[in-house]
Amino acid sequence: MAMHSAPHLLETDSELFAAALLEWKVLVLQRRNQVTLVYPGKVERFDPQSVRVNGVTYSRQDCEFHRMETAFS
Repeated sequence: MAMHSAPHLLETDSELFAAALLEWKVLVLQRRNQVTLVYPGKVERFDPQSVRVNGVTYSRQDCEFHRMETAFS
């Protein structure tokens, strides 16, 4: 049976590079007016100010990027 663990926050360039290279599934969390919007996808590219996921560019300052992991028991 598969168990889902908590998403791992991707903060560093090294973590985002690994996510892009290994094609990890990520979640983008964007908070607006007390609402959290969640967008799934894969990291296509990144720079010091932004991360592109599924063709959409998100600000690293305004969003969080999480790796979705699956653990098997």
